[in-house]
Amino acid sequence: MKLAIFVAAIAASTSSLAQAQDNNEQLPRGFVPEHWVPIENAEGERVLAHKMSGALCPRVVDGMVISALTSHSEGGNDVSCNY
Repeated sequence: MKLAIFVAAIAASTSSLAQAQDNNEQLPRGFVPEHWVPIENAEGERVLAHKMSGALCPRVVDGMVISALTSHSEGGNDVSCNY
């Protein structure tokens, strides 16, 4: 069920990258459009969603702004958010 919701969120946000660029949102180092997509989470906050793993990276955590996205494996399913 979670996977279906995640896939639906990605499908619904195909224009999110263009929208993020239009809003002058700073995309972090390591952002690859083929792997990541900006979406809104259940609380309406903008987050970056990793398409392959389902990882969600909030833009801000405890006042720290996301600075980079890191892929730890060639398969693309082991990622982290750096603040």
